[in-house]
Amino acid sequence: MMSENLAVIGVNLGRMQARGALLRKELDELFRMYEAGKIKPVIGKSFPLADAAAAHRFIQERKNIGKVVLTVK
Repeated sequence: MMSENLAVIGVNLGRMQARGALLRKELDELFRMYEAGKIKPVIGKSFPLADAAAAHRFIQERKNIGKVVLTVK
């Protein structure tokens, strides 16, 4: 990554709850970029909602690469 001047940048949106207008603006931009195909989130693993504890352990044990998703049926 360094030789190509690339970076990985993250934002904790949970900390922006008190800044509603800015949060909305940032989420709108993220969805626009997603719809345009500019960002492609990686889903590492899905768990049924009933297995939320197992999903949490999976993340805590650093087994995930990409997002961990809880599915609701």
